[in-house]
Amino acid sequence: MLKRAGRASIVTIIATVCVLACVGVVMFSNSDQGPETTVNRFMSALAEVDAKKLAKLSFIDGADEGDIEKKWTECLDNTKYFQFRWAFDGTESPSAETVTARIKMQQAGESEANLNRIPLVKVKDEWKVDVGAINRSFYPSLPR
Repeated sequence: MLKRAGRASIVTIIATVCVLACVGVVMFSNSDQGPETTVNRFMSALAEVDAKKLAKLSFIDGADEGDIEKKWTECLDNTKYFQFRWAFDGTESPSAETVTARIKMQQAGESEANLNRIPLVKVKDEWKVDVGAINRSFYPSLPR
């Protein structure tokens, strides 16, 4: 059999373009972010002291994102020296609209981590951390 010059390279180029297009769609798709992703982003934003990210990921009944950001800014200003380590420990799903994430958190100076439960609610098809339902012992000066 004779091989035609250039044919294999065209097939390779087309296959490469298709693979790159699929990877791009997956990487830049923001739809259906699960509660695990939300709670991990929330905890990262808390550790990074990022009020804007926390506001986007938080739910406080009756407050819009701007109000929530102001509350987080005040909270983070009051707790700027609060240090902790955290690890995600799984989720519990009591319903399709609510999830409870388990977070192990160790504050600076403590010998062992405490298990905390972070409630999440689905708001307009997005998972948000229900800040008002978090136990006060989790983090000082939580927004309410």
